[in-house]
Amino acid sequence: MYQKAFFGRMGYDEGFAHSIPNAWMASTPYHPFFMLPLEGIVKRVDNAQVDDFVEGLTGPVALRDRIHDYELQFYHGRSLVDYLDTAPMNKTYFEEYNLLHTITLFPPEIIFPFSWTMSEEESRRTHCMGGGGPAREREICKDELRVRENGAHCITYWTHTWSPNGQNDGGMASVMDGSKQR
Repeated sequence: MYQKAFFGRMGYDEGFAHSIPNAWMASTPYHPFFMLPLEGIVKRVDNAQVDDFVEGLTGPVALRDRIHDYELQFYHGRSLVDYLDTAPMNKTYFEEYNLLHTITLFPPEIIFPFSWTMSEEESRRTHCMGGGGPAREREICKDELRVRENGAHCITYWTHTWSPNGQNDGGMASVMDGSKQR
């Protein structure tokens, strides 16, 4: 069996902690990489620190850190199976994982062409943030990001429904307006 997992990068700053959002992920069933985030949660919960936050435990920061581990600590997954053989959570799930597996990280243009880190002054942020407003605004957003020309497969408008301040009601309304023009 050959396992593949796919993630997208938001922006080109690999040092940005939120640069690999968990809003879009895909893989073949039982990819062993997904044991790393679970193991990371177990380790962090057992050794809770004052500065733990949801994005660092289960969100994009944790995902980026585990992908970094996969690439560096586990040599692009080559030694991951050996590690999982010793991991407490592995006793049941991955006993037969002597298989080939990879992770592909798509560039921003493909999965996350709009970055919520754009400055407030950029027109793309005005047209794209929080759902992009009415359908006309979404089309302007797509044009400004050149999603068709760059081969984008999707776009996330970042309504941030999870934020402490709550969701962007205008953005949520535009996403829920029933328009099929996306």
